[in-house]
Amino acid sequence: MKKLMALIAAAITFTVLAAAPASASSPTIGCLGFDNGREWTQQCFQAGEMPVAGTSDDWLDVVSFDPESREVCGQAYVMDRGWQQWQCGVGPVLFGQEDRAMEALTISLPGPGKFCMQAYMEEYGWQGWQCGLEGNRVTVGNANGGWGIRAVMFYYSYLW
Repeated sequence: MKKLMALIAAAITFTVLAAAPASASSPTIGCLGFDNGREWTQQCFQAGEMPVAGTSDDWLDVVSFDPESREVCGQAYVMDRGWQQWQCGVGPVLFGQEDRAMEALTISLPGPGKFCMQAYMEEYGWQGWQCGLEGNRVTVGNANGGWGIRAVMFYYSYLW
């Protein structure tokens, strides 16, 4: 696991909208980790923050997704390996495979809220937003297309 965590990096953005702007007293509401073969990077964020991590000059191989106290489910399509097994968990959940380009990513966040993603594809640029509500599966990328995902942008808003 330490080797895996030491070998990851690509650009990921996660946005969470809340009723009030972020402040020093705002609680942490989630964390993202990622790798593109250079180093493991993880950032935690508060309501209203939009952290950007990594670079978009290499393909993404692993994403760790941890919405605070919420279940996350998903799977990655890994170059030359195909779709990984669907998995769910509360806490950090890893999608992808070390040293293999991720070509597509499917994520589902059960419970209230709107969740959107878009991918920056090698040779193509940013795809359009794909969105879902309350447990819908959201997929970005191009499975078996031969082009790796360079970056993923996430958008999540709670519904009260």
